[in-house]
Amino acid sequence: MTVENKTEKFHRLLIANSSKKKKEWWEKYLRNSISFIGVGIPEIRSLLKTWYKANHIENFSFDIQLSIAKKFIEKTFTEDKLAGILFIQLFLLRRENYKSIVLLIERLFDDKKIFDWNTCDWMCVRLLTPIIENKGTECVKIISSWKDSEFLWKARASAVSFAQVKEKTDYMKVIDEINKTLIIREERFAKTSVGWLLREISKTDTIYVENFIKDHINYFTKETINNSMKYFEKERRKSYLKMLN
Repeated sequence: MTVENKTEKFHRLLIANSSKKKKEWWEKYLRNSISFIGVGIPEIRSLLKTWYKANHIENFSFDIQLSIAKKFIEKTFTEDKLAGILFIQLFLLRRENYKSIVLLIERLFDDKKIFDWNTCDWMCVRLLTPIIENKGTECVKIISSWKDSEFLWKARASAVSFAQVKEKTDYMKVIDEINKTLIIREERFAKTSVGWLLREISKTDTIYVENFIKDHINYFTKETINNSMKYFEKERRKSYLKMLN
């Protein structure tokens, strides 16, 4: 059975377990930026584990399994893409595989197979954040370099991947360069990725956050200020909102 046949077989499982109500809710929530089948993540995870075992996927080489994940993420529907991300997280995410996984994700961005904030952010948190946290030094360089990409979602991933990293102090120089690059972009989802990063940094370093906002206030929006300063006192946040042009 080919990779295409295997992923298509799983796609049919998703359709068989779909909910029209979930499909309509998610497509409305994502403003029809991507199509849904109507299957929740817990169900996708359960179906994937059963399918993986029933089809003896563990007997295939890493390269073939990675190609299966790639084929999932290249498909049209969100649930197929999430299945590919879960596939990597559950079965392939080990230190010796980090670089291959990051390079695959880079290729998927370059081929524009990841093109909405939901898939982008979920992939960052599930795959790229753990790789950064486990000191994948070479991978950190690759991920942080995405900040310069013209493709919005690849650039956003450079920031979001660091947002949930627990120990950010080792990466503050890299993070600062990402923030400086993305905040000047006009796209909303470039700016909100900076807002997310600053919000998380503010839990341990409010001075950095305030200084960054002051230095780049002309590029901030009301939304980005509110995101960045979510954990600040209300009056302090208001004082920065007043600085906006």
